[in-house]
Amino acid sequence: MKRYLLIFLIVITAGSLFAQTPTVSDLSPNGGGIKWYSLSSGGTLYTGTEELVNGQHYYASQTVNGVESTARLDVTAHLDPNTVSGAVTGGYAISSGATSGLLSLGTHTGTITKWQYTVSPFNSWSDISYTNDTYTSGTLSATTQFRALVKSGACNEVASDATTVSIGDVAITTLPVTSFASTTADLSLQGTGTGITVIGFKYHTSSGFDPSNTGTDASHDFSPGTIRLNPGITFTINTGVFSPATTYYVRAYATDGTGTTYGNEESFTTSGS
Repeated sequence: MKRYLLIFLIVITAGSLFAQTPTVSDLSPNGGGIKWYSLSSGGTLYTGTEELVNGQHYYASQTVNGVESTARLDVTAHLDPNTVSGAVTGGYAISSGATSGLLSLGTHTGTITKWQYTVSPFNSWSDISYTNDTYTSGTLSATTQFRALVKSGACNEVASDATTVSIGDVAITTLPVTSFASTTADLSLQGTGTGITVIGFKYHTSSGFDPSNTGTDASHDFSPGTIRLNPGITFTINTGVFSPATTYYVRAYATDGTGTTYGNEESFTTSGS
């Protein structure tokens, strides 16, 4: 009986090995009459429903005119891990005209393909050509949501959970720090708003820090009373806990009944000791 050599080409396409659990039937040969086995000779004949195992060898024969080839093609499965998109964090309330601050994509599996943003009514996303796992926006004038898109190999691209940078009811501007020494500085702000219970500053030695979670606080609490911020009026706090010859980044904030709003970031470098 004449035996046929294996003459077909096995093609494992990218789309066949993605995030759903791939099986032997997802191996895509060019040609018909294909049977898959566990060994190059003998072994178990697969039904096609068996899950593929990364790095495992699969052996294919071809039947032509009723005759099955004795030779089997050795194919090794290479499976990409499923895409895990993670979540973007770092959003908080800011004044109109301030930047988002540093937004971060947490633990994820795959490559960041881009970032996206959306504004009210939050049903259409616009692309941002950026692929790092941290991002800081330009100045914002409307409440904005941000997310990242992640793709693992041949798996589907998946959007992360989004974070929201909201525009607060209070407008706060951090003023440039011009009065400082080696360990002290005058931190100043201006703004507008009513019903304010706390005014203060957060400062840190890293630019783009998240003032809602990190940074040293210097503030004044007016509760149970409240104050009004009027345009052109400057509020200043003198604090003396800085280190000499060190660069600090500072953001002013104000808290009212709806939450805390942060102003823009300013920086200064203390004098040497």
